[in-house]
Amino acid sequence: MTTILLSLLYVLLIIVTVYNLYFLVTSISAFKKKKLNTNNNYKQNFFSILIPARNEEDVIGNLLKSLKKLNYDKNKYEINVVLNNCTDNTYNIAKNENVSVIKCKNKITSKGDALKEAFNTLKDRDIDAYVIFDSDNIVDSDFLKYMNESLNNGYKVAQGFRELKNKKIIGYLIPMHYIIIFKIYFLMNLEISVNHLHLLMVQVL
Repeated sequence: MTTILLSLLYVLLIIVTVYNLYFLVTSISAFKKKKLNTNNNYKQNFFSILIPARNEEDVIGNLLKSLKKLNYDKNKYEINVVLNNCTDNTYNIAKNENVSVIKCKNKITSKGDALKEAFNTLKDRDIDAYVIFDSDNIVDSDFLKYMNESLNNGYKVAQGFRELKNKKIIGYLIPMHYIIIFKIYFLMNLEISVNHLHLLMVQVL
């Protein structure tokens, strides 16, 4: 009986060791710097920014102000607040900031439904790429500049890096958590046909 238990333990130890070695090797490869494609044909793409919002009057104003300060041609991006069953002052705040408002007309049960309606509303427009933010985000001023660079280099998908404005201990731990998840777990497991994801900076309240 003891021999059988020891044999099972050895087998389990081998499995755990192999499993850990796999993650060690793949995590190291995830941190390897990838060579970016270069594109000499510079183009300033047009971006449509979508902000799904449901009763976000307390936070959306800060986001809109940061978006209007982006270091990017103001004629090359638009800001759309997608209203989802709002009962507060979100609409008036958006209008006071002179941004576009899309009112959902169909039944909305989730953020995905709101975005789907926004895409359908804008589908006939000449838009190069969409950017989606939560209402409580604050955006780095160079966000669209790097997004445009990624798009010109042929990347189809980009994910922002979120950093808390709260500089207490938790404010540093949460961004670290996102880096670990993105670099180790996400990149090493995801195989996509649209090159690799490009890290950008977005600050989150």
